[in-house]
Amino acid sequence: MRAITVGSLVQDIIVIVADAAIEQMRMSNATSSFLLLEAGKKVDTTTILETCGGGAANAAVALARLGFDAAILGKIGTDSAAAFLKPKLEAEGVDLSRVTALDDAPTGRSVIIIAHDRDPAILVNRGANTRLACEEVEDASFAGVDLVCVTPLSGQSADCYGALVARAKSAGAYVLAIPGIRQLSSRGEEFLASLPQVDTVIVNRREASQLVALVARGLDAGRHRLEAADASSGPMPRLLAGGLEHGGFALTFADFAAAILARGARTLVITDGSQGAVAVEGESVVHAPIVEAEIVATVGAGDAFATTFAAMQVEGGSLERALGAAAVNAASVIGALDTQSNLLRREALERGVAALSPERTRSWRLVDQDRGSRRARPPRRAKARP
Repeated sequence: MRAITVGSLVQDIIVIVADAAIEQMRMSNATSSFLLLEAGKKVDTTTILETCGGGAANAAVALARLGFDAAILGKIGTDSAAAFLKPKLEAEGVDLSRVTALDDAPTGRSVIIIAHDRDPAILVNRGANTRLACEEVEDASFAGVDLVCVTPLSGQSADCYGALVARAKSAGAYVLAIPGIRQLSSRGEEFLASLPQVDTVIVNRREASQLVALVARGLDAGRHRLEAADASSGPMPRLLAGGLEHGGFALTFADFAAAILARGARTLVITDGSQGAVAVEGESVVHAPIVEAEIVATVGAGDAFATTFAAMQVEGGSLERALGAAAVNAASVIGALDTQSNLLRREALERGVAALSPERTRSWRLVDQDRGSRRARPPRRAKARP
């Protein structure tokens, strides 16, 4: 199968700072935490590592290791970072013929600072990654491609998002959208308008919450609910039970998921950190826990999860299998400092999936309470919280 990933290529510089040399501060009234370094002081590090990263690069390597003919559509510079990235990606079998080198913009670079709970702070210069132009995305760009993964875009590149998914879908490709928080916060309406051309949307809980205010306006709130699929459904995980809220608006998970699917997406997946992930397709709602693993660093786990899920879906796998495979690959990635070295090859992934308990997933049904009613009820508008 052939795949194209769209988005960033980045030279990652990973820095590990001993816990004693950097302070972590957590907010008492919010979920935010901060890493603090003393001003005017040299801080010793335990490791400084140069690696290959970026959403499109991570996705392409993941797919290549799973047996896809993978290519990247993106931009780099003509600098030392580009010279570092290209041979590493080519060694993975990734096609770089659609990657354009710019003389007037640097290759993307990031500095990833890891300490304490291994959830890093990331300093990034996106450089050439912001320079994709819509006119460069031709109708023939995705001809004969089975899977197109559109990873987070920013700057001018984000302006091309609608054209990218439309042309990928018109070419007959399965389209995976991994929009990222910046794109959802600045171009949320455009993202929602694109959903008829998207097969699978994968976001984390924070990213999904960013869409709540947009989705809630004019929504028939309370129309949908979750119903146990069978006796094994059990108690709902946090995401399903608590729903989502942002900007003074709150929605149940059922209403939010139904609204996204009603706008055209075939499958919605929301990841929730240590709480696992939920996939919704039609009336099926499936929750799968994480695969436990020792955490070395969390960066790149989301890319591995999303890409592996889409790969399994393109091959015709069930939601349960796709969630399991995605969790296995993500668990492998968090066992390494960088985003790519622990991405699994097909045989290792299949062994990991085979070792999972078939009882690990739980299922519910997404029920439209108005369906079949003889008379439509007056719309119930979602209300902003005071």
